[in-house]
This record gives sequence, structure tokens and C-alpha cells, in this order.
Amino acid sequence: KLYEELLMNEEGLQSTENKLIYIGKPIDIQEDTLFAALEELDRAANREDPDIRAYVQKIVPTYHPNC
Repeated sequence: KLYEELLMNEEGLQSTENKLIYIGKPIDIQEDTLFAALEELDRAANREDPDIRAYVQKIVPTYHPNC
């Protein structure tokens, strides 16, 4: 492991026998929905849409561009 990664609350944590190790549960994502959103993001990027952050936030609800 090269770095520490913070887990989001949505991922949930499962404890293990080792008190320092937890298992993060993956978020359920519909593949078709994700690919459609990524295509929409790609089109926005190619046309240099000034609202591109809104497209990112649609895909990643926890994204906060002003942080």
C-alpha cells in the first residue's frame, strides 16, 4: 500500500480481526448509467462547457469544487 485513502461514509466499513484494518464495501453503480454519464462528461469537456463541474458532480455526488 503506497498511501492512505479516506473512505466515504457511503462505502461503510467492516471490521476485521485486526483492530487497525477495515474493509470498505464498494458502492453499487449501474454500469450503463455510469458510462452514459462519462460520455456526457466527455462531450462537455470537448466543447469546453463552462459548467463542466456540474457534470462531474452528477457522477460524483461527494465532489465539492470549492474545497
